[in-house]
Amino acid sequence: MDISQLGIATLPCLLAVEVLLAEPEALQDDVLESCLYILRDRLRGTEGEDDGGEDVARSHDPCEVS
Repeated sequence: MDISQLGIATLPCLLAVEVLLAEPEALQDDVLESCLYILRDRLRGTEGEDDGGEDVARSHDPCEVS
């Protein structure tokens, strides 16, 4: 996925998640790691692949994922 497909407002959130996932073992929290992977997929817009195609409501805040 290239930058033009993502919203400019989404990029800082995605970058923050990618930084945290750079060394997932350093988090020392499996639940947090799993949540970060889910958040990364939602920010990329790929969450529909694993949840049966169910639509997730989008908030006006790109970092807030419901």
